[in-house]
Amino acid sequence: MHHDAGPNHKEAHEILNQLKEHPDSWQRVDKILQTSNSQQTKFYGLQILESVIKTRWKVLPRNQCDGIKDFIVELVIGIR
Repeated sequence: MHHDAGPNHKEAHEILNQLKEHPDSWQRVDKILQTSNSQQTKFYGLQILESVIKTRWKVLPRNQCDGIKDFIVELVIGIR
């Protein structure tokens, strides 16, 4: 995705941007971070998570905010 590696590069970039802009894409970030072997994919997942925290944190239900916080803490300390 980050290397201009052929004709599918532009299409892949557009698909990833659509995913990032989808209002519910952040709900898939946990699976992306837990299962992907690609550092680029994990970085993209973190960008999605960062975006939801910056733009929707105050309007998300508290239980979802708590779930995000718990997930991040567990991910950082290596529980998951």
